[in-house]
Amino acid sequence: MNIVGTTAAPSTSSLAWMPPAVLTALAGSFLSNLTGQFVGTNLADIQGGIGASADEASWISTVFQVASAAGIVVSPPLIRALGLRRYLTWATVVFAACAWVCAIAGALPTILFARALQGFAGGGFGPIAFTAIFMLCKGPRLPFGLAMLAFVLIASVNAGPVLSAPIEAVFGWRGLFVAQFMASVLLLMAALRWMPPSAPIDRVPLKTDWLQFALLSIASGAVFLALGQGTRRFWLDSSVVAWGFSIAIGASVGFAFAWRHAKAPILNIRTLTSRRFGIPIALNLVFRASFATSAYLVPLLLAMNLGYRPLEIAHALWWLLVPQVIGLPLVWRAMQVHDNRVPAIFGLLLVALGTSIAAYSTSVVGAEQLRWSLALIGIGQVFFLVPVLLIGAGSLTPEEGPTASIAFNLTTVMGTVVGTGLVSHFVTEREKYHSSVLVEHITSGAAQQSDRLASLINAWSMRVGDDALATARAVAQIGATVRREAWLLAINEGFALIALVLIVAAVGVAMIGRSPPLPRASEGTPP
Repeated sequence: MNIVGTTAAPSTSSLAWMPPAVLTALAGSFLSNLTGQFVGTNLADIQGGIGASADEASWISTVFQVASAAGIVVSPPLIRALGLRRYLTWATVVFAACAWVCAIAGALPTILFARALQGFAGGGFGPIAFTAIFMLCKGPRLPFGLAMLAFVLIASVNAGPVLSAPIEAVFGWRGLFVAQFMASVLLLMAALRWMPPSAPIDRVPLKTDWLQFALLSIASGAVFLALGQGTRRFWLDSSVVAWGFSIAIGASVGFAFAWRHAKAPILNIRTLTSRRFGIPIALNLVFRASFATSAYLVPLLLAMNLGYRPLEIAHALWWLLVPQVIGLPLVWRAMQVHDNRVPAIFGLLLVALGTSIAAYSTSVVGAEQLRWSLALIGIGQVFFLVPVLLIGAGSLTPEEGPTASIAFNLTTVMGTVVGTGLVSHFVTEREKYHSSVLVEHITSGAAQQSDRLASLINAWSMRVGDDALATARAVAQIGATVRREAWLLAINEGFALIALVLIVAAVGVAMIGRSPPLPRASEGTPP
């Protein structure tokens, strides 16, 4: 289906004309992405609440991501067999029940089991929204339906830390899961009220090649496991990460063999390698790495510089979220005037500019100094993903729907995980390098540093009245300064790396080919 052509595109002045079922499906996608960020941004408080180590608590996020990959992969046959209403209802019930179990659980194994089930159920929300838009947004509704999907996928990730921090501050870490439960109940009520009735269960789609689905699920999940635990466990030095990569490679080879000899391959390779779909999907994977800015670099910078807590970081990230709401009608207008590649390239360059500005941070930079940088990143993300999604989905046929759904949703989740994992590894290694250089510099300037150390010892001695204790505290103060400066330099280089990658990605947008502007709303078109 070509969404740029004979039908006029609707205005964004109102959502009243959109089918309530589509809004419900989008709400499910928003909920899954939103709650996926709840745990990661408040992991330290959850860890303390259940008495687990940092390494043990990290699995609460990892198992959710691994299970989400499986939920995404197996969703196409389940949606065809069960129907949108039945599948969304069942998945929401499981999601809500698991959230409640996590809220009342007191042991890590119980939470891990519930989070795995919750991740599998939540993994289907994205494909449900993708499918609902194509099924229920016909003609002039389709472009704006896809634009809303792109916006939901961006805003939900950035809204996670913004909303979770005040909830955790008021109700504690268990309140995070209670909030998920309450939101799931509302989603369930909306699904029962507005999703179109499902036909009787069709068992034909279930008679598929489940070996292909199993191998692709294992390969995707193993990649998520390895990337999620890589930096924390020093990558291949850990048997867990090594086994994760080994399983991913083995399952990928097995999937390729099964796909090659299958009578009904689950993925359409021509769709994945086409210029109009393949390049946007690859760009989506690369672009999602930019979310490492808000998910990792900015929180780390504010915590290292000024000791920000999650609630204070959440206040700072409002400057990322609000411009995205403002940017949606602006990018829609731009897509009606220009070749759709123009706003996409403009968006990438805005994000690159915002991260470049952040790359000049100093040890006194706080939330106020990052406002313009975050605003540019936020509005740039909307300007990129909305037109790229419309370009990629514009030529899809119904037969290509399952392939597109799996590819788009996997790259959406995987891009964020890959970006955060690789950027965190890069920053950690660069911190080690800068720390060694700074220590060597301090050592080489022995006379100057001795004077500085003596001055600090005198200052501390006047406070504590003990020379030995004063010396220890002076040395610790210098060491803390060195570590802070090393982390600052490494974080700035992380910002610069993301900016460079996005500038290079802008070339990929140009390679997509001409993408005519969307037709403006004509008389009689729903508002």
